[in-house]
Amino acid sequence: MTDTTGHVEWSPADSPSAIAVSEASWWFYSVRLTIQRLSDNDDPRVPFSSRQIDARHLVFDLRQLLAAEELLQRAVRESVAAQEVSAALSRARQQFEDALPGIKHMRDALMHFEDWSRGTGRGPQRDRNKAGEELRDIAQAYWRFAYDPIAGTVSLGPYAINLAAAARAASELRHAIFWAGGEVEKPEALSAGHDRLPG
Repeated sequence: MTDTTGHVEWSPADSPSAIAVSEASWWFYSVRLTIQRLSDNDDPRVPFSSRQIDARHLVFDLRQLLAAEELLQRAVRESVAAQEVSAALSRARQQFEDALPGIKHMRDALMHFEDWSRGTGRGPQRDRNKAGEELRDIAQAYWRFAYDPIAGTVSLGPYAINLAAAARAASELRHAIFWAGGEVEKPEALSAGHDRLPG
């Protein structure tokens, strides 16, 4: 869009790498804050454990870091950044998912409870449905959500994530996103061979 002076106004579509880095920062600090809140006393303003609410938010926060990685991968493909940048991001994403198995399905179950509560969700629920299982049984297997303060875990159905592992994984993925964002914004550094892949 152009304003009355002929100046082209900025759009977030102009800087996907910057948006990815910014969103990664927001969601990383949300992860960190939420984990800290989970160690606090329950908030008396709600009639049940407020930490169960925070646990739900943690699942969303962690999944959003993957969304930031997805956006940055698109920015890498649209730039002249070296293939090594995309590969490093992919490795960081895989390490994140390995540390938090099932995080995508946990988020989907919470987000789309209208389907998962009936056994008609996507992913593992759909696979089990195709295998002939009863919808009622499928729904039951992917429903119970809980924060266990003693074990330090958040779980949904067959999936469980450890809070300490979640904090480390979030920090490492954010680091990789920041590094890759810088490489996209500075393609001349790539061509000069100054790539510093995260370990």
